[in-house]
Amino acid sequence: MEFLPIRLPLVKEGDDYVGIILDAMKKEGLEPKDNDILVVASKVVSSAIGLFKKLDGLKISKKTEDFVKKNNIDPSLTPRIELYLSEAEDVYGGVAYKQPSFMILWTKKNKALSINAGVDIKNSPLGYASLELRNPHKVADDLRKEIKKRTGRSIGILITDSNWYPLRNGSIGFTIGVSGFEPSKDCTTSKDGKPMVDVYGRPVPVARQCVSDCVASGALLLIGEGGERVGAVLARGVPVTFDEKADPNILYLNENEDTILNTFQPSNRVKTRERYKD
Repeated sequence: MEFLPIRLPLVKEGDDYVGIILDAMKKEGLEPKDNDILVVASKVVSSAIGLFKKLDGLKISKKTEDFVKKNNIDPSLTPRIELYLSEAEDVYGGVAYKQPSFMILWTKKNKALSINAGVDIKNSPLGYASLELRNPHKVADDLRKEIKKRTGRSIGILITDSNWYPLRNGSIGFTIGVSGFEPSKDCTTSKDGKPMVDVYGRPVPVARQCVSDCVASGALLLIGEGGERVGAVLARGVPVTFDEKADPNILYLNENEDTILNTFQPSNRVKTRERYKD
């Protein structure tokens, strides 16, 4: 496998981000081939679409005021929390930190467990926060079709962000939108349709691989978490099943099926800590 970085200029609202990515690939000596996967940082797409909210002067709801007061949260975070609560499909609880002052609110967004409902100030214009893509799988599908129209190549598209995993010190790659390949793999049957067994011959009754998140994590090593300016990655030779009609909904479990949410009950409260690490 190869993961090839694509350095992008700053993408602004209204820009032709597809053209910008293709031009940047040419400058890197790259061109898409059939069955490549183009991994794009979600902030690139949201910037071009203009999914930003100005924090200063944002109207604050009573729901947010009550939430901040009830949980004794730094009032300076109130505009961000307004966006977290308004963007979230559900709120599970979180932690507010004092030094420095910031907050992690675990929410449900686009069917997935998400930090702050995808709202982020990092790599957003000063004074603004970016919002998570609406209907991200359609955005990915539209991008795949546009790439094919401009280049004639049939590729997969993966729009990514970073997320956290319990008891891990650092972020991992995370699928926001996907098109053109199967994002989740059933590991209970072999390629010829026979039941899968482990190396000792025992059956494997329950096993899946979240393929798109695996690819996203590989790309995140190049995209980074700060100002690296690697806004896209071309993944080549990745062992996935390419299918233009692949259903992105196989990525998700409902809350009754999810072992983590069934084990750890959401509190809908915010705990306060002095700092991120002890």
